Amino acid sequence: MPGKGWYSLATTTAIDIASQEIPQLKDNVDLQRFSFLLATPMSGGADPKQEGINSFHALQIFLDTGKVPIKRPGGKDWGRNATPQIMDMVGRLVDRMGLDGFVDFCFTKHTGKEIADLKKSTGLFQGNGLPAGMNMKHEYPGAFIFGQKFGPYALNKGGFEEYATKDMWFYRNMFRKMGSLSDGPGQVSDSGIRESPGSGEASLGDRVTNAVAQNLGSSVADAQAILWFFEKRLYDAMGIRGVSMLTPVDGAKAYVERKRAGTLD
Repeated sequence: MPGKGWYSLATTTAIDIASQEIPQLKDNVDLQRFSFLLATPMSGGADPKQEGINSFHALQIFLDTGKVPIKRPGGKDWGRNATPQIMDMVGRLVDRMGLDGFVDFCFTKHTGKEIADLKKSTGLFQGNGLPAGMNMKHEYPGAFIFGQKFGPYALNKGGFEEYATKDMWFYRNMFRKMGSLSDGPGQVSDSGIRESPGSGEASLGDRVTNAVAQNLGSSVADAQAILWFFEKRLYDAMGIRGVSMLTPVDGAKAYVERKRAGTLD
């Protein structure tokens, strides 16, 4: 079924390919998971090809220098959501906790308060440090320090498939079926399409994905990817340009090609 295995198979293959230029990745689960955490904020506004180029490049710089690069060597940000503030947060936490400690925190559960306190302790954020939509008393994987959208993305790539990555394509699919694609409580994009949830709709999205997974006999991550893949193919079939059907494999291949050509920036 199209989309099935997007996280598990595609990510495993991508790691094998990237290991050609970053041999430390081979059989090093913590380093692989760290690469997923670096890729998480870089995925916002970028297709998997550009995300892969940037995240593996940043990982190589980290391995060479021992420091998380806040910006690209040329001085530009790593991505729309990979802001200097977010990359600096990762760097400060890795410096304090060590790579293994940071990865362990992100892939184990903690209260919202523990996540908020850790984020706040970096001195980079205003307020209480709690990502939007989370509760101080509830438990979440530590990767939710990146937020409820980006946290599951890293977890899914790391083999934790009980969480749904709810991006704009997820909500386009859900709102289209609800008949509220162009109006409702969530944010309407410049294209006139709702791509983010209103109050209570994120939890509704979780219930929908869990139900689809149960009906398909699949993981939650695969159910989300199947819905996501269908929605993208639908837009592509309607002639809407710029719909990316790339996978993490494309990103790893592009990184290796550019590294060997000396064209990374």
